[in-house]
Amino acid sequence: MNHWTRAIAIALALNALAGSCIYAQTQHYMDIRNAGRAEYRAGHFAAAEELLRNALIAASNAHDDAGIGTIQNDFGDVYVGEERLRDAEQSYVRAMEIFKKLQGKEFELAATLRNIGSVYSLQRRDDDALKILNQASKLPIFRNPAKDPRLPSLTAEILNSKGIVLVRQGSLGKARTLFEEAIRTRSAAGIDGGVGDAQTWSNIGTIYLKQKRYALAEQPLLRSIEITERILGPSHPDLVLTLANLGEVYTQIGRYAEAMNQYDRCLAILRNSKPTLDGRIARILQLVSTTHLKQGDKASAEKALADAVDLARHTSVIDDPSVPDMFDGYANLLKQVGKTEQARQIHAEAQRMRAALALTVRVPVKE
Repeated sequence: MNHWTRAIAIALALNALAGSCIYAQTQHYMDIRNAGRAEYRAGHFAAAEELLRNALIAASNAHDDAGIGTIQNDFGDVYVGEERLRDAEQSYVRAMEIFKKLQGKEFELAATLRNIGSVYSLQRRDDDALKILNQASKLPIFRNPAKDPRLPSLTAEILNSKGIVLVRQGSLGKARTLFEEAIRTRSAAGIDGGVGDAQTWSNIGTIYLKQKRYALAEQPLLRSIEITERILGPSHPDLVLTLANLGEVYTQIGRYAEAMNQYDRCLAILRNSKPTLDGRIARILQLVSTTHLKQGDKASAEKALADAVDLARHTSVIDDPSVPDMFDGYANLLKQVGKTEQARQIHAEAQRMRAALALTVRVPVKE
């Protein structure tokens, strides 16, 4: 969908809400919500947020608690895409609190718990993540999966989320078992070959990357990219993580030009996103720096890492526990090129970040 077609679609959707009587007497806000979801799936996060905000106002005016919970979940998805993890957590928790009170919304509750677990995982709150993911999978609705055709997909998503936590904990064998089970679950239900499979194949490739089995990592990553491009298009932000991992594989095996091609594509996608996803750009620049270092080009490596640190310093990605490691890497590189005082300052900044993160109070969701 081009820019003008999207603009017209958004205008028509918002026009459906014109007039106060519509807010109170119709369900048109769900059409606005669906338009917002479509923008989200296309990777247009700013447009999605605008539409969802209007839908939420209308749902609130209509006193539709289920609609409010659904839209809060949608907001959480958008915020995750924008790496606004605290905002995502708050939206998902609001949705969870609503669905817990409503009859007949156990599937929605399970899906929301899975979403919260995924955010906890991104925040490196591994124990909290596994606890709430297990809580989701033990809800009574899963005792008879044949009753709801949506359950195989959700089951696979929960397995995938658990596997990601295990990857971060270093339990790579157990994680791969869960990823493979997720693929089998979708295949048995006849829903394979979608975005869910793309994410799982990407995760399997990441395991091989972490195990330094680079020859094995390439194919699942390429498979993930092919599926994502076919469904979401060649410029969707969801491609970035897999392209970056593929670039890292190529860096490690000395295919530097191919690695840089992946990173350049990532940067083009991220810089054209709205809002610009600076946190992800910082991570790609960090990988670019590593590739330059592998080729012995310390000047280019320093420039790329300096840009990465500057972006990370001025975005919400500062809440990411991995960011202080980025700063320490920059400090080490500065030390190598003789910039000792600047290295000391950057290292001190990394330490202050870790201290601030340690002081952040995280309240896990109660059972």
